[in-house]
Amino acid sequence: MSTSTKPEPTAVALRDASVGNLPPAIQERLQLRRLSNQVAGELAKINWGAKLDLDTRRAVADWGRQFRVDVTTEIHVLGGNIYLNAAFWLRKLSELVAEGVVEYAVADHVEDDPRLKKLGPEGEGEYSRRLRERIMHAIPDAATSAVVFRVKLRSMEKEVVGVKWCGGGTRKSDPVGDAMPVETSESRAARRAMRLIATHVPAASKEIEAIETSAEQLSERVVEAKTRIADVEATRNPPRKAIAAGVSDDPYTQVATNEQKAEIAELLDKADVTDDERARIATTAGAKDYRAADALALIERLASLVPQKQGEDFSLSSEG
Repeated sequence: MSTSTKPEPTAVALRDASVGNLPPAIQERLQLRRLSNQVAGELAKINWGAKLDLDTRRAVADWGRQFRVDVTTEIHVLGGNIYLNAAFWLRKLSELVAEGVVEYAVADHVEDDPRLKKLGPEGEGEYSRRLRERIMHAIPDAATSAVVFRVKLRSMEKEVVGVKWCGGGTRKSDPVGDAMPVETSESRAARRAMRLIATHVPAASKEIEAIETSAEQLSERVVEAKTRIADVEATRNPPRKAIAAGVSDDPYTQVATNEQKAEIAELLDKADVTDDERARIATTAGAKDYRAADALALIERLASLVPQKQGEDFSLSSEG
């Protein structure tokens, strides 16, 4: 009797969604897709990434791979807009250092910090140095963060300096700078310095221009995704104030009126219920979000529990 090979279960056979020896090009696309999903998963752990859908996170991951930007550490997303942060600029400058183009690059913080005076002569010296820098570059003392970004090209004798400051009410209509003054001032100062050395490193300038242009286009998609998700959440979780204000005529969403609560209190005094039940009902019916539908049902129930005297007739309230 011949034996037949039992077929592998479908769930196992299709585990990798592929069979046989795939062409190199397809293997590469599958690998890139897996990497994109992995990065998208990491973005979901970041505050701004958690507010995006999977497709948008994949788009951000693909953008980062295409332009060699680490989207988990080298960008800030504020208001849906993508900004290259200080980590990106420092990495690009480190690459130029490795190529022998840049000798050094450093973000020098010069904002006012009175605590330096408490550190003795060394602190006093740093405090004075920062003050001189702020005077030299016309930086307001009120700035929460101020950065003089210094870059020294080997082909130049002097430093190239980019200066930016944020926070403390020093700039009008700057929500990004006010929300993240340190990160924003570092990024803007570094970007300013890179712009100044562009004529000396044209290849780097073209690359950065391409990255920033594509980031602006991707930002539109991110903003659209955030708006769409926010609209869905608003539909699923309507503000409670709209219900409490009695916007709806539905007694199941409208709160009980003061007249209904007063009638409940009056009936509760007369109804034949225990003291514990009376206290429980009073607490429940006294809640601000007590529904009109529940009030109507309670009025009817309490009315039936009031001992009837001849000539008395308790009827339902018409309020509601």
